[in-house]
Amino acid sequence: MTLATLRAYAPWQLRELVPRAFVSVAMFIVFAGIPVFATMHAQRNNPDFDPNALGKILKMVYVGVTPLCLTLGAFLFMTRSIAEDRERNYVRFIFSHPVSPVPFYLNRFVAGLALFTLCFLPVPLVVRYYFGADVPVLGTVVAKLATLVLIGGLTTLCAALTAKDGLALILVYMGTQLLQQLSAQGILYEWLQPIVRGLPPVESLKLVVKSLIEGTDWPVTDLVHVFGYGIGLLVAGLLVIRRAPLVR
Repeated sequence: MTLATLRAYAPWQLRELVPRAFVSVAMFIVFAGIPVFATMHAQRNNPDFDPNALGKILKMVYVGVTPLCLTLGAFLFMTRSIAEDRERNYVRFIFSHPVSPVPFYLNRFVAGLALFTLCFLPVPLVVRYYFGADVPVLGTVVAKLATLVLIGGLTTLCAALTAKDGLALILVYMGTQLLQQLSAQGILYEWLQPIVRGLPPVESLKLVVKSLIEGTDWPVTDLVHVFGYGIGLLVAGLLVIRRAPLVR
């Protein structure tokens, strides 16, 4: 299979991915716009209100809302792609041509990663340079990439193993988060601790995203852990796709 073959499928993949890529932007506009608008509306007749405070309000809302938008956006963006290919029998005609599933889904993953990042990029740029809020643009980009790599890799593995990838992703993600929080509080059995440490670094991802979006720190060790684990999940998912039948 050549790059020309993958490029031929790229427009079809993008038509599927583009609407999903703007979900996180829409969520940010709703979740951040409502409290900011309500605050400005409530203070419009207050003579002591400083108009320059808008930047501080926006930063506070941005720090609180952006991690949620990135996480939910990554969930909605990455799930159902492989499952829908199965349900609609797309796999029968896609892979009846000289196209291998592994490069096809890897190409979709990389295109989705770039598209998701580019679609959300105007948000920190507008908030920083138009509204004057001191929010980190580069930190937000890295936080987006870390979120999508980990959740996207986990979704790929869930989709390779089960037709209900969305449900499997939620169960694994929420279960892992709960276990890691209990582990941090020291209320788990000792024999469970090594198992919990081997689970996807959901709590590390939360720390990374919070630090990068607040602009307080660059936790390099946690970043390497999150990216490395996410890529490992992606590779594992692609290996399962290569070995296991897509039509079940």
